[in-house]
Amino acid sequence: MRKINQKEHYFYIDILRILACLCVIYMQCNRIADPYTDTSVYRQRMFVETIAYWAVPVFFMISGATLFDYRERYQTGAYFKKRFLKTGLPFITWTLINLVLKVALGQMEFRPSLSGMIDLFTNTTAEQVYWFFIPLFMMYLCIPVLSLLKDYKQILAYMTAMAFLAYSVYPVCCTFLGISFN
Repeated sequence: MRKINQKEHYFYIDILRILACLCVIYMQCNRIADPYTDTSVYRQRMFVETIAYWAVPVFFMISGATLFDYRERYQTGAYFKKRFLKTGLPFITWTLINLVLKVALGQMEFRPSLSGMIDLFTNTTAEQVYWFFIPLFMMYLCIPVLSLLKDYKQILAYMTAMAFLAYSVYPVCCTFLGISFN
């Protein structure tokens, strides 16, 4: 059995979490989904959206930063169990609750099938606001591999550069040049 080390506490991460929570609340209350209108209220909403937009990516970064050294505290099996209990199980439970409620209220039609269940969870069709779970789960799946590479800074720098090129530079270039991309 591995010795459990007490994890070092970083105060600035607590501050980031608090500020990010407030920003998410502001964005959720902002009603930016309203259609465009040339009014000062719409401009104010866009201002709030722009100022608060950083919050969700920061939550992902905090998760990565706090989980990157999980191997020092517990084994990979325990890591996956903890992630499932903290996020996977609530995601499944609340997705199913939303499905039942929305079908019962006539807000959604659902035909039980394998593809319907896959769509329900991978495309968050029962509740669109759960979109963030899917990239979060993908990050959770990547962390065991990335945590092995933490001592290989050159490999991580290369992977970061390739991801930036593939997901940021390439789409912008394609859009600028009028080239379609998938």
